[in-house]
Amino acid sequence: AQVTSINYFLSHNWCVSRMQKMLALTLHFYMDVALLLTFLLCVLIAALASLDVLPVVRYNFEQSTGQCPFAARAVAVPFFVVVMFSMQKIASWFKLDGPTVFLDKVCINQASVELQQQGIKKLGAFLRKSEKLIILYTDTYFTRLWTTYEVAGFLTTHSVKDVEVVHTFEAMLFFTELLAFYFFAISVPIITAF
Repeated sequence: AQVTSINYFLSHNWCVSRMQKMLALTLHFYMDVALLLTFLLCVLIAALASLDVLPVVRYNFEQSTGQCPFAARAVAVPFFVVVMFSMQKIASWFKLDGPTVFLDKVCINQASVELQQQGIKKLGAFLRKSEKLIILYTDTYFTRLWTTYEVAGFLTTHSVKDVEVVHTFEAMLFFTELLAFYFFAISVPIITAF
């Protein structure tokens, strides 16, 4: 089918691992929805705890005391992560279309050299038809001629406001900190209970 517009053109370095790209894009596209759904879950848990349906953990930690529904501590982070990584599937259950994304390896034929060359020659048209450019940024991004060409080609027909920069390192850092926070949030009530 002929494409009349593309929501996002994804510009990236081939030297970045698939895992880093996937984490960065998942965070970019689905964090807001995952945060909202996790917040609603925590409100529900707090309401159930206030009705004594769920247990509340009391703790003393460095001269501060408090209480928190343990279920919120135990469930919130895993729920957030599951929602983030399942959002595309969840949207499909409700027949919601996600954004159209141009990814060179998928959208340009990789099996036939002739078709691959035709796709590469049409790269300017793909950039022109794209509403936004997402740059999966690393320290080596602008050392590659190809990625610099994509940015320059996009900016010939679009405003810099249409460029979104996603730092792949920040996504790795975010998920590492989230995991550390989760283990801390779970362990404090258990340790201080003794």
